[in-house]
Amino acid sequence: EEHHVPKQRMFTYSLLKGLFSLGYRFLALEALNIDSISSFSKIGVTAKMGYYTNEPNMANLIRYAHKLGFTIVGYDCTNCRSIQERENYAASNLGAIIKKARNRKIVIHCGYGHGSKAAIGEFNMLGKILKDSSGIEPVSVAQHIISRGCNLNFKNFIYDYLNHKGIKSSSVL
Repeated sequence: EEHHVPKQRMFTYSLLKGLFSLGYRFLALEALNIDSISSFSKIGVTAKMGYYTNEPNMANLIRYAHKLGFTIVGYDCTNCRSIQERENYAASNLGAIIKKARNRKIVIHCGYGHGSKAAIGEFNMLGKILKDSSGIEPVSVAQHIISRGCNLNFKNFIYDYLNHKGIKSSSVL
C-alpha cells in the first residue's frame, strides 16, 4: 500500500474471505506492536496496537480478518535504528512465521517499498530478503504507480503492461 492512501486497505479487506477459503491463515501487518497482538482477542483493536491502527480502515481490516479466522501477526521493528536493520528484523520474524505456518499461506500487507523483490538503492528490502532466504517467490499486488518524471497516463500504462506481458492465464489485476 501507499500509507497515505488508507482506502487501499479496503482492497486487502475485499480479498480476505476468498483468500481464507484458499488456505491463507495468517495476516501479517506492518507497524503492529508485536507485544499487543496477544491481547487483541480480549480487548479488540486499539490505537496502541500499532502505528496505523487508529485509522478506521486498518482497524476494520484487522477486525474482519480476525472474525474470518486469520491469525493476526505483527513482524515489524518499532525501535530499529536503520532501514536495513528494520528490513532484516522484519524478514527474520516473517521467516519464523513461514516455518511455523508450513503449508499455510500468508498475506503480508505492507508499504510497497518493503515488498520490493529487488534492492532499493543500497538497501535489501523485505521482499528480496524473504525470497533470498526462504526460496519462496513473494507475489506482490501493487496498488500504486510511481509516475514521477513520467508523462504516461494510467490507462495507457496498464494497456501497455498487459499487452507486453501477454498474460495468458487467469489473473487478478
